[in-house]
Amino acid sequence: MLRVRWYLPSATALLGLVVAVGPAAPAAVAVPEQPTARVAPTVPVGTAPVEPAPIEPARVEPAPVVVAPIEPARVEPVPVEVEPIQPARVEPVPTAIDGMVPRPPWDRTPPDAVTGLRAGSITPTSATLAWATPLDDVAEVLVRRAVGEVAPANPGQGAVVPLGDPTASTVLDSGLSPSSAYSWAVFTRDAAGNTSAAVAVSARTAAESPLVGYDVSWPQCGETLPAGPAFAVVGVNGGLANTTNPCLAEQLAWAQAAGTGLTEQPSVALYANTANPAQLGTSWPESDFYPAGAPAPVANPYGECTAGDYAAPCAFMYGYARAYDDATIRGVPDPASRFWWLDVELGNSWQADTRANRAVLEGMTHYLRDVLGAAGVGIYATTYQWGRIVGQVGPVPGSNLNGLPSWIPGATTLAGAQAACAGMPLTGGEITLTQYVHNDLDHNHACAPEQPTAPAAP
Repeated sequence: MLRVRWYLPSATALLGLVVAVGPAAPAAVAVPEQPTARVAPTVPVGTAPVEPAPIEPARVEPAPVVVAPIEPARVEPVPVEVEPIQPARVEPVPTAIDGMVPRPPWDRTPPDAVTGLRAGSITPTSATLAWATPLDDVAEVLVRRAVGEVAPANPGQGAVVPLGDPTASTVLDSGLSPSSAYSWAVFTRDAAGNTSAAVAVSARTAAESPLVGYDVSWPQCGETLPAGPAFAVVGVNGGLANTTNPCLAEQLAWAQAAGTGLTEQPSVALYANTANPAQLGTSWPESDFYPAGAPAPVANPYGECTAGDYAAPCAFMYGYARAYDDATIRGVPDPASRFWWLDVELGNSWQADTRANRAVLEGMTHYLRDVLGAAGVGIYATTYQWGRIVGQVGPVPGSNLNGLPSWIPGATTLAGAQAACAGMPLTGGEITLTQYVHNDLDHNHACAPEQPTAPAAP
C-alpha cells in the first residue's frame, strides 16, 4: 500500500512530499531531531528505500510595493475679523524756550504786553527802541516795523526787527532812510503761542547831515570858536562854583550867532559849576537867609541851617546861594529866559554825605526854577559820577530833581553820543543832550525827543 505523508520544512516554509512503498512497518525508524520538526517516512522491512526527489524551495519573487505619494493636507485659511486699532491722539507739548516751563496746549490766555516803549538815539539811518519786558509768562518779544505813522497791528504785518535775545528789552533798528517816518509795534508771545496786544511808537529819522552844538567856558577864553553852531551852551563860572567865567560876555556874543529852531535845544543855554565844600568853603552859610538882609528865610525842606552845620540843611542853603549869585552877579543878561544846566562832576569838591550833596543841587534847582522862574533846569553828569556824588541813579522820593532832563557826557564820537541818547536818565526824566569830544572841543548832539506811546492800528 502506497502511503503519502506531508510535512512542512521549518527552514524554507515550503511543502515537502515523501512516498513510502509496501506495507506499513510495524515499527517506525527513528529520525534524528532536526533543527525544526520533520517527520521521516516509514518504509516496510525488506523494501529498498526510495529516495525522495529533492524539493527545491519555492522561489518567492518579492512583490513590488507601490507606495502612493501622500498629498500634503490642504489647509484652508480661516478668516479672522480684527477690529482696527485707532492710534492714540497725542497733543503736542510746546517746547521750552530759554529755560521757561512749557504751558499746557490748552492755554489761550495772552501774556502781558511790554510797557514804557520809547524810540530814542535817532540817527539818519537808525533808531533804538527800549521797553520793559514783563517778568512772567513771556517766551519771546516780537518787534515789527512799518514805514509811516501807522504801526503794524499784529506780528504778521510789517518788517521783522530781529532781536539778539528773544526776551530783550532794547533793540537797535538800522538800515533806515534819513528824514523818514517809521512806526514800530512790540508784542510778547508765551510758550503756548499766545500773543499780546501791540504797543506802538513812531519817530522820524534825523537828516543826513547831523546838526552839532558846542559848549564852552573859561578854558576856551581867547580861542577861535566854531562858526555857526546849531546851538551853544556857555558856562558862567571860572572853574569853581563861586567864581565867574572871565570871558562870559564874549562867549555869549559868539553863541548869539547860533541857529534858531534847528534842534529841540534852545539856541543858547547856560551851565553852572556845582560843589559841596562844607567846612572848606569860604562862603558856607550859617542861616536860611540869603542874600544877607533878606526879609524872610528860604523855605528849607531839611530844616533850619545854623552856624557850624555841614549837613543837608546848610548844604541846601549853599546850593541856593550859588544859584542866586550865578543869576544875579555873573553878568548873565535876562537869566530867567535861559535854560540852566547844573554841571555835576567829581573834579569839584564833594562830601561823603550823599544826602547833603543832593541837598546842594536841590537848593540850586529851587532857586532857578521856583524863585527865578528860569526857562528850565537840567543835570549834566555821567551815570557813574552821579551815583558816586548823589548816591543813586534814578528818582529819589520827594526830591525836586526827579524828572529833570539829563545831559550825558563821555562819548568820543558822534555815533557814541547818538547811542548815549538811549541810556538811563539820571533822575527818571529824559536824556535830551549828549556830549562827545573832538579836537579838544566839546561837541554836543541833541537827542530827538522821545515819542509818546501810540496805539496800534485796529
